[in-house]
Amino acid sequence: MLICHCKGVTDSAVRELVAAGVNDVERLAALCGAGSDCGSCLEFLSEVVVGVAGRPSEGSVSTRAPALTGPVG
Repeated sequence: MLICHCKGVTDSAVRELVAAGVNDVERLAALCGAGSDCGSCLEFLSEVVVGVAGRPSEGSVSTRAPALTGPVG
């Protein structure tokens, strides 16, 4: 399943990196590009790191996600 539309990254690509030892969101973004553009997939990345690695990521969503400031317009 495509989880990062900006960079065309699949969930399996992210899971493979985490299984190989990548254990923080910032490193994932550097390696595969997911989470490095609009940020909409950062929550998924964090969930995979916690689910596969079994611990919270160092680059947690709360510190990396763009802030929402209200309606655009």
